Amino acid sequence: MHASKSVSQRLEDYWLGLRLQKMDIPALELVKSYDASDGSCSLSKAKDLYIALKGVGKDKVFVRTATRNTDYVIQLLGDRPIGSYSSSEAAQFRDWCLKQGMTVRTVKRVFASIRAIMNIAITEHGYNCSNAFSKTFFPEDENVAKRKPIPIEDIRTIQQKCYAYCHGLHIIRMVTQLA
Repeated sequence: MHASKSVSQRLEDYWLGLRLQKMDIPALELVKSYDASDGSCSLSKAKDLYIALKGVGKDKVFVRTATRNTDYVIQLLGDRPIGSYSSSEAAQFRDWCLKQGMTVRTVKRVFASIRAIMNIAITEHGYNCSNAFSKTFFPEDENVAKRKPIPIEDIRTIQQKCYAYCHGLHIIRMVTQLA
């Protein structure tokens, strides 16, 4: 029952988003209201919670990354309750990131950060909402070269050199112990 309601709500959000994109509504941002009845905190508050819980002992890059990634979402979609974001908005955010020149790998990292931030707020506060950024499709990155495996001959050469080195150390230890 809950799954069907969730799917139905996502479809409604998707279709509403499509209808609103086609309509020319003056001052839409003032009229557009988001259902915050789930009581979830805003994305910026979720980021603060994430940093407070997960950022202990981490360097400033951790905080800067979480802040930058949430700022991207807020810039495009606004700082709203985390339960009010829709999967179609997450897809819109993905497309925006790609248009900014980010590679697919970078966008996936941004999404991983946003997902983690939202998930910790959902879990810690016990919100009954889904994470709209959790099931977004990403195209294959055609610019990324597939990593080739290390040839077995090279691995065997490295193993032989390691063995010879370790065997040499063993002999040196034996000689120094006898002296």
